[in-house]
Amino acid sequence: MVLRRIVGEVPVLGDSPAAVEMLRRGNEATTLRALFTLAEGPAAAPPTDEAILEGIREFVHRALPLERVLHGVRVGHAATTEAFLRACAELVGPEGCGRRGHGGLPRAVLLRR
Repeated sequence: MVLRRIVGEVPVLGDSPAAVEMLRRGNEATTLRALFTLAEGPAAAPPTDEAILEGIREFVHRALPLERVLHGVRVGHAATTEAFLRACAELVGPEGCGRRGHGGLPRAVLLRR
């Protein structure tokens, strides 16, 4: 779902099967880092994954305009956030997702640890 949205809005980022696989790996690594940070704090997040660095190198090698890359990042973050909030509403209910806890995080994030 997230990859389809990124490629749908920024086609140049997924113009080959290899590019789509690179996006998938980078998105997965970024999502895992975000979830670890939310659940356990920044110190628990794994170091920047090689998949993320590989994606950056590939974007440079392909001479993709920075504005296209950043647009893809924004689209990916928005789609991932929407999926996270949908899952939160399913697991905890919409009222639990809206209340804030430690550090302004939704209480549902803190309660599901």
